[in-house]
Amino acid sequence: MATLGMIEKIDTWLNSERDYEAGYELLKAGGASGLLINILKSGPDAFNTPKLLAELEKLRSKLSNTELETAASAQVPLLEVQKPVIPSPPDQQSKDAHNLEKKLQVDKQIKQLWKEICHLHGQLSVLPEGDQLYECARDLLLKDLKRKDLYDQLHYFETKGVWFDEVRGNGPATFDPKGPDQLHREIKNAMSNRSKAARELNRPLPVAERNYHQGRFDEFNKKVQHLQSLRHV
Repeated sequence: MATLGMIEKIDTWLNSERDYEAGYELLKAGGASGLLINILKSGPDAFNTPKLLAELEKLRSKLSNTELETAASAQVPLLEVQKPVIPSPPDQQSKDAHNLEKKLQVDKQIKQLWKEICHLHGQLSVLPEGDQLYECARDLLLKDLKRKDLYDQLHYFETKGVWFDEVRGNGPATFDPKGPDQLHREIKNAMSNRSKAARELNRPLPVAERNYHQGRFDEFNKKVQHLQSLRHV
């Protein structure tokens, strides 16, 4: 049966090196939702890799149950199947759904900013010198800064499995450094970014740009304080 064939393919994948692309294609063939396929398409990372494994295990469990029901109704012998995987707790499912939605939103914002940045680059090449050119250049700078900030957020999530704003206490996630050396590097990096923002604030800036750098300074200042507090935990 087709269902048994899919179960065997998933079993082969689970018992192998679990190549991400092969697993992704199996999940697509198994009829996963468009939202999930779109998220996992971005490739392996701290969120996508375990999520792909969990979804394939759930798919296998679902197919096994379907095959059991079909065999029982037809009264035919059935190949031995593994014990169905216990579903994730509701809290974990809710957290996974939240991370999926947030990652999708960040990806969407980055794509939109790229479109706007390309459009502004085109305007820069045709505008005469004057106020319009200055406003266009300023908008381009602010959008590029925002784009880099979103990439920073995405990189933090993909390497640590949590969102930076939730690390600071706005969500359920908590930061758990691997050791004193890593904690020292995190503090040093946050202090460096805070110093960069402070240097920008020492320059005469338009209000919008000043507000942006002030926000980044406050953000990294809170991160430094949080990380330093972990030294005493």
